[in-house]
Amino acid sequence: MKNDPLIQALLDCEFRLSAWLNESELNVDLFRRDPSMAIRRANLDIDEDLLNELEETVTGIVLKLKAS
Repeated sequence: MKNDPLIQALLDCEFRLSAWLNESELNVDLFRRDPSMAIRRANLDIDEDLLNELEETVTGIVLKLKAS
C-alpha cells in the first residue's frame, strides 16, 4: 500500500516538529491555531503544495464541525 504524500511528509518530520513544539508554548499555541503556518515557521521543508493540501483538509474539517 502506498502512503499518501501528505501523511508521509508529516511522518518524516514528526521528530523535528515535536522538538520545535517543545521549545516554546508559543509554538504549541501557533500549531493549535494554524498548523500549516506552524510547520512553515518550524522550517520543516515540507513541500508548499502539501502544506496547501493540509490547509484545505483542516479547513474542511472545521467547516464540517461548525455545521454539526
